[in-house]
Amino acid sequence: MISDYYGKYIKDVLRLRESTVNHYLGAITALNRILRDNQYPIIDLYHVSTKENLKDIEVFLNQSEEYRGLNLRGNNMYSAALHNLMKFASAELFTSSEIFEDLDFPVEVAEQTMTLITKENRRSIIKDQVIHAAHFACECDTAHTSFTSKATLRRYVEGHHLIPLQQQSFFPYSLDVYANVVSLCPNCHRLFHLAIKSEKQYYLDRLFDTRRVRLISSGIDISHKEFLRLTL
Repeated sequence: MISDYYGKYIKDVLRLRESTVNHYLGAITALNRILRDNQYPIIDLYHVSTKENLKDIEVFLNQSEEYRGLNLRGNNMYSAALHNLMKFASAELFTSSEIFEDLDFPVEVAEQTMTLITKENRRSIIKDQVIHAAHFACECDTAHTSFTSKATLRRYVEGHHLIPLQQQSFFPYSLDVYANVVSLCPNCHRLFHLAIKSEKQYYLDRLFDTRRVRLISSGIDISHKEFLRLTL
């Protein structure tokens, strides 16, 4: 799924030429094969959620004669593709929530995986990008404050799936998408998980109103009544 988002991002947001998009996607596929062939612990670059881990992978790839040869013959296209993916995964390019209007589309439900770490990394990328686009603010109320995160040196917030992933069986398309993730301060995040229904509904109503069109664009067509049934 991240590969689908990445491809749509470089095509519709960065507006790269179709040939360049195909070259970049093909390059990442080739790099994944090299990682698998060399038994590297991470075998799918799309599931790496931090720029630091991607830089470690780049160091590893630079030791590969095959990678160096491909990159030389491809006029540094493989390293360019990797660096572009680094920017995407680190969320540094996600400066506004308006970006997601070009990225909302129905996403097929991912196959079940036995690797918990892989699933968490996949979700982390989406949450990080949403948080960056929200400028590390709480989407329930931008006035809400929290402590400063030592990891980002910004206000600490958390990503939250508006419709819980446990409700996936009710939907033909994935709930693990940009339109269904919101940035919340720690208190509001706990509120959605632990508060009584009457205290949750006020914020759920507001967030549903702001996300309804985007949810529909992502294949999640749900009424307000059904939304509350699944989230309260």
